[in-house]
Amino acid sequence: DHATTQEEAATEQGGRRGKGGALLYRLGAPRNYGMGDKGAKTLFYQHHPTWIVDPSTSAVSLLLFNNGSGRPLKEYSSVEEHLLPFTSKDGFTCEPGQPFGPAAPRWIYKDEARFFSAFISGAQRLSNGNTLICEGAKGRVFEVDVAGKIVWDYWSPHGGDLEPSEQGGKAPPRALFRAERIAVGDPRLAGRF
Repeated sequence: DHATTQEEAATEQGGRRGKGGALLYRLGAPRNYGMGDKGAKTLFYQHHPTWIVDPSTSAVSLLLFNNGSGRPLKEYSSVEEHLLPFTSKDGFTCEPGQPFGPAAPRWIYKDEARFFSAFISGAQRLSNGNTLICEGAKGRVFEVDVAGKIVWDYWSPHGGDLEPSEQGGKAPPRALFRAERIAVGDPRLAGRF
C-alpha cells in the first residue's frame, strides 16, 4: 500500500487499506506466508504479469506466463488468467485462515508435451479476446483463441536457443524476450512503412 507512512510500513496497520507494510495480495506460493506446504505451489518463475480490468463489471484479473521451471512431476509452461478477489471498496480479500485465492485459474493455455520456456516469455490479451503468447526460449510467437486453439504460429527464422542453464545462467542471444501485438493504425507506426 503506497499510502503508508514510513512508520506505518514497519507495522501491519495504517495506510489506505489498513495493513501498513504487509503485502496486500499474494498468488501462487502459500507456503511463503504459512498457508500451505510445498505441494500447494502453483506458480513457477512466472513472467510478464498484466492487469485486465473488465470495464462492465470492474472485475480484476491477472494474466501471466507461468514458466514452469521446477514444476513437480513434469516441467511445462502455461499462460494463466486469474480472477482476483478484489473490490474497490475492500481491496484484495482473503478468508481468515485460508490462502489467497483464486484456487484455480479462470483461463489457462497449456500443452504439457510441447509448450515449455524455462525463462523470459510473455502473454498479451488481445482486444478480440484471443491471447498472444511468446515462447521465448524457442523463438516462437503464436495466438490462441479462448478455447486454446492455435490461430496462427510463427517461429523466428533466427531459431530459438538453448535453455539458460546451458548458457551459464545468461539469456541466450537468439531467444525472444517478449512479443507485443501492435495494431496497424497505431500512432507508433506512423511513417515507418
